[in-house]
This record gives sequence, structure tokens and C-alpha cells, in this order.
Amino acid sequence: MKFEEIRNFLALSENLYTGGMPKAGQLADAAEHGVEVVINLAPHDAQDALSNEAELANSLGIHYVNIPVDWNA
Repeated sequence: MKFEEIRNFLALSENLYTGGMPKAGQLADAAEHGVEVVINLAPHDAQDALSNEAELANSLGIHYVNIPVDWNA
């Protein structure tokens, strides 16, 4: 799975990307392409979220930050 296929993927520059709800394979591909940090803005109960996203990212050498945003507020 290519990380460029992450839902709503957009390359803002050659080193900054945005998108949402990656699958495990896409996160692994992102690590292989040099992604160093993932900032997750989704709430903890978001649908389609990887239940172990933080652990997976960290195991791939990606620094993971979760800042849950209440999009209805």
C-alpha cells in the first residue's frame, strides 16, 4: 500500500503531507519514504482508526503525537 493513497492525501511540500486514517501498510510505506512524525488530530473514538496506531508508528521509527480535536466544538 502506498502512503500517497491515504484518505485525502495532499503533499503540501516535499517534506510535509496531510491526510487521514492510514492503514497499517500505508503507515509502513510512509516510514520507508522518510516520514518522521505523525500528528493525529482525530478523537480517540474515531471510526476507521487503527487501534494500535501509536504503537505501530513508534515501532516503525515514526514519532507519534495525538491531539484529539472535537470537530463539533
